[in-house]
Amino acid sequence: MQHFCKFVDHLKLLFPLLCVPIPGTKRLERIQENLGALQVKLTADDLAEIERISPKGVAAGSRFGSF
Repeated sequence: MQHFCKFVDHLKLLFPLLCVPIPGTKRLERIQENLGALQVKLTADDLAEIERISPKGVAAGSRFGSF
């Protein structure tokens, strides 16, 4: 995954429907890293790889409820 995202956190910020990202920081460098997620362009192959690694429904149970 490193070939398209410098920081794994970028992926979390790109998928707000799967989780609710709440980026917060007091450090300018962390804000700049978070904004880097806006520059990430995922290809169909990238999305397929994400689906392969973490298929829909993998986060299930009483903690997450049903999606």
